[in-house]
Amino acid sequence: MNQLHQLLIDHHGVISTGHLTRAGLTKHAIAQAVSEGILLRMRKGMYCAIDRPLSQLSIARMAGSNLTCISALEHYGLWIPKRAEGAHLRMSRKRMADWAASTVRKQFAPLSVAHVAHAAPPPTGAIDSVAVAILTSAQCLERDDLVATIESAMRRGMTYEQALAIGLYGNARLREALRLVDPELKSESGLETLVRLRLAARRLAVRQQEWVCGWPVDFLIGDRLIIEVDGFAYHSSPADYERDRRKDRTLHANGYIVLRFTSRDIMERWEACEREILEFVKLRKHRW
Repeated sequence: MNQLHQLLIDHHGVISTGHLTRAGLTKHAIAQAVSEGILLRMRKGMYCAIDRPLSQLSIARMAGSNLTCISALEHYGLWIPKRAEGAHLRMSRKRMADWAASTVRKQFAPLSVAHVAHAAPPPTGAIDSVAVAILTSAQCLERDDLVATIESAMRRGMTYEQALAIGLYGNARLREALRLVDPELKSESGLETLVRLRLAARRLAVRQQEWVCGWPVDFLIGDRLIIEVDGFAYHSSPADYERDRRKDRTLHANGYIVLRFTSRDIMERWEACEREILEFVKLRKHRW
């Protein structure tokens, strides 16, 4: 059975009858592997390894679906608010009903989320394109998170026009998010996009990526209140840490107020951050 184990590794734990027979395994050998607990028959023509954790792509193949939504977006390295607890899968409505009742789903993918997107090509067991993944993510993500994800895709090469085209097939939330996308892409990360939207919701006049005292700043409110966003890669090296300390010292020496917020601040403690910002504005400390 060494050959079978290698085949399962090569196919990420999910394999079809066709691949097994082309590799030289007979129907008897396949049946023996099932009886010995090496293989589990998921559905007609598809098997999976019982002793291997399945990747999200393997689960998509197992379900006869495509990996989509935030699962696909994460695969492409785009910004998402948090990792998916279960695989997000795009499938036909008929397949969705079968999958919901499937013992395989209950055993291997109880947290999977099923999507339908009528405007997208039929699922093939692959990974949806970025455009289709954004289309289905509008069923899961909140509006501001969706804006941040779309801008992340644009930073990776999607044009503004291509982003707008997705809205032709999307729901109302997606169309609203597209109206808030910044064509100039002044936000350099998903976190910065969220901060921009939240400050705008408070009707604060904000400038992004301004140069102040020889340093670029993420946000400048009024004349002198600076907001810096320290993302997931913040302090990735001692050089980065020292650079930011020099930047802060220069800005403070010239009378600027610098507030630094981490990714956790923005994603989990934003109300407290917002109160701090608004207090400075209320006291007019953002003005000279």
